[in-house]
Amino acid sequence: MVNRALLYLLLVLLSLPCSARQANTDLEVNLSHKAQEYGKPIKLVLQTRLHGVDIRKIDLAPLEQDFVIEPELDATAGTDRLSVRLYARHTGTLFIPSLKLAGQGSQPVPLIITPAIDRKTGSEIQVQFTMINTPLWVREAGAVNVRISTDSDILALESETFQHSALTVSAYQEDRIIAGTGRVEHQYHWRIQPQSSGTYRVQLPAAKYIRDGVTTHRFHPPQLSLTVRPLPKYIPPTMPVGKFITRLEIDKAPLLVTNSIAYLTIRTESGTAYTKQNTAALRNQLQSNASIHFYAQGSSETGRYPFTVKSSGIHRLPDLKVRFFDPAQGKIVSYYPDSPLLIALPQWGYNAIYLLCVLISGWLAQGLLQWIFRYYYRYTGYAKAVRQLAGADKPEECKMALLTIAQAESWPINLTLQQWLQCWQQHHQTDSGLTLHIGYLQSCLYHRAINDMTSLRRGLLEGICRQITVLRLLRRRIT
Repeated sequence: MVNRALLYLLLVLLSLPCSARQANTDLEVNLSHKAQEYGKPIKLVLQTRLHGVDIRKIDLAPLEQDFVIEPELDATAGTDRLSVRLYARHTGTLFIPSLKLAGQGSQPVPLIITPAIDRKTGSEIQVQFTMINTPLWVREAGAVNVRISTDSDILALESETFQHSALTVSAYQEDRIIAGTGRVEHQYHWRIQPQSSGTYRVQLPAAKYIRDGVTTHRFHPPQLSLTVRPLPKYIPPTMPVGKFITRLEIDKAPLLVTNSIAYLTIRTESGTAYTKQNTAALRNQLQSNASIHFYAQGSSETGRYPFTVKSSGIHRLPDLKVRFFDPAQGKIVSYYPDSPLLIALPQWGYNAIYLLCVLISGWLAQGLLQWIFRYYYRYTGYAKAVRQLAGADKPEECKMALLTIAQAESWPINLTLQQWLQCWQQHHQTDSGLTLHIGYLQSCLYHRAINDMTSLRRGLLEGICRQITVLRLLRRRIT
């Protein structure tokens, strides 16, 4: 009964105009909507009838728990009227809390926030934020992520540029299809790297949900409370903070030409450290020696550096020592990435190997072509023989078909039937049925025995086709 009474009271409140005025105050609160989608704005208008009171001094901090506050351009605004734009931080039944001005308080106003809906597909937009929940070291990067799941892969996520005196913030988007559901999970990331220690409360900009070039929703992440620890004093300012993986790549490797320019690319894969800074620090370790000369030119933007090998033989690049401050262990960690093997040859040796590879490729190609032509010749020969057998009306025509098979197999042409049978048995399995019909064909040819051509044709075809699969296919097509 109590729950039913509370529900009735809530419905009555929602049915009233979306405003509230305290009986003993002159502070009025008006909302543009009683219910609104998550990610869409609500206009809040505050108005006072108190004389000599500037409403712009009202404390809006109670709103920040459930809403993000943005200024609203309003030509009618003044000292007695204030307009702001609100974005809810989550769905559900929310309240505009009591706001205080000059000792007076407004009445709470209920507001229903419904799930976000894609305007083209009509499906729900599912939004999930992942915040940084652990302290960071100075220069250690962390990430705030938002996962937006929809049934469309044609959309964009953007955010406004965010600047902070003590934080370096960059943003990027990536897409990933959720297997088995038909929905697409769009991920957007804010990469945050503090530059000084302290405690910070940060409101990152909204992730804009853009469809066909139009921003339909704005999803604001929760306020970020970030604690940043100072690095130990022995950590140099150029040392990366956070583990990263380094790979060394050389174009044209492993075979190089002496005194010819090649390029070393230093790739660092990390979500926690500046790639450009890391590659520049590693470049300083690339010192020339008696075998390898590194040029001063190079780009830390791409991590690509030119060098030459001065003598022929097998070489390795100088060892690069990667050092970084590991936040998990709280100490400096170092390792040596794998260095690629280099084989340097003079120009004439390189040309000789190239020519040898061309010759070997030509020889292999010639062999392949010969096999293809041989197979084609054999296939067409068997096709002709099967057609001859299928249409043979005389024993002599059956023998001609068998000699056509001999020609396709590159056997001697002028074979007797017994010689043909011996060649067949040498290359294929012995078939008693085929042997019987070859003898019957020989009797028809030389002894003029009464013959049944239908039985003879069928017996020869079945005996031959049992041995070779392709002949069974040919027989089906022809007969």
